[in-house]
Amino acid sequence: MNSPRLVDLFLGFIRVGATAFGGPAMIPHVRKLVLKNRWFSEAEFRTGVAICQMIPGATVMQLAAYVGMKTRGFLGAIASFAGFGFPAFLMMIVLSSLYFHTREINWIIKLFSGLKVIVVAIVLHGAIDFAKRYTNHIWEQLIAFLAGVAFFFHLPPPVVLVFAAVVGIYLFRKDLRTSDCVVDNHSRVSKNIITRILGPIVATLICIAVVAFLMSLSPSLGSLATTMAKIDIVAFGGGFAALPIMLHTVVQKGWMNIETLLDGIALGQLTPGPIVITSVFIGFHKEGIWGAVIAAFGTFSPSFLILLWATVLSDLWLYHWIAQAIFRASLATLSGLMAAMAAMLIVKASWDISGIILATLAFLALQASVDIIWVILSGSVLWTLWNLFSK
Repeated sequence: MNSPRLVDLFLGFIRVGATAFGGPAMIPHVRKLVLKNRWFSEAEFRTGVAICQMIPGATVMQLAAYVGMKTRGFLGAIASFAGFGFPAFLMMIVLSSLYFHTREINWIIKLFSGLKVIVVAIVLHGAIDFAKRYTNHIWEQLIAFLAGVAFFFHLPPPVVLVFAAVVGIYLFRKDLRTSDCVVDNHSRVSKNIITRILGPIVATLICIAVVAFLMSLSPSLGSLATTMAKIDIVAFGGGFAALPIMLHTVVQKGWMNIETLLDGIALGQLTPGPIVITSVFIGFHKEGIWGAVIAAFGTFSPSFLILLWATVLSDLWLYHWIAQAIFRASLATLSGLMAAMAAMLIVKASWDISGIILATLAFLALQASVDIIWVILSGSVLWTLWNLFSK
């Protein structure tokens, strides 16, 4: 396997992050990046997906950090995580600035409206690709179906995951007790565990020091960071579960009214980042550019720390059949989530002939392995031309 340079990780995930409009549906594109460059094996990638599914934070953004952590350690995790999040952060800064200077987002929404039908195609393609790879057994398909139904009716993701893990341990116990381990061998994963744990320790201490410094420098900045950190802790699956808490907390604190915050959420959905990127909008409104930076730090640092610890500590028990059963069930639930997302987007979208044609062309292009960045760019151009010449 190849060991990537830090700059390769950063630039590789900037490219993925700039096109990550489909949330978990971007996992196949991360897989393509990892396997094409031979950064690590299919088995390790599958394990990483399962780990990222079970912890708070945006699944694909966490997966980027996992790839960096497994290939280049602590610095690799930072490079990958920052690279993935940078495009959405930068776009949210620009959109927030435009919004608070013009107080008008309708023209922005119209400009990006073509992305909505392209996102439907991305999510549907991702759901099909994921199901083909990770739900080949009848029990995996059953878990995926039940999880999809649960997600469709808005059951909390942690509850669904815990239930799936228990069911998975029971259903897969006979297959996995005598199977090969997920990783290559037990001795390899447990080797140098003390050295590898230094990265998470350093990162945790740095985050604590930054929060302490902010609290001493400005209680307002410190409060912004800690509030966003509390929201991040419950941001499973990209953060939709955290939205009610974000709405309640921000409005209750008097940082902005609910109408403005809903505009910020709408803008957040125009970016390729997770829904909790709305925190940048909140921070920009409260404290300007520095507020946006600190809000982003508060929003993403807790889940990043959890990922670091989960990656290292999982190696201590990954070889056990119970861990494999849990990971297998987790992958099935993620497949169900992606299918539920595709169904909800298809049902809720306002379809017309132009949207149907664009979504179909985008889906066929993705099925034909056309690079997603070209699908998004060409689809946006076609949508703009259609709207110009149809008037």
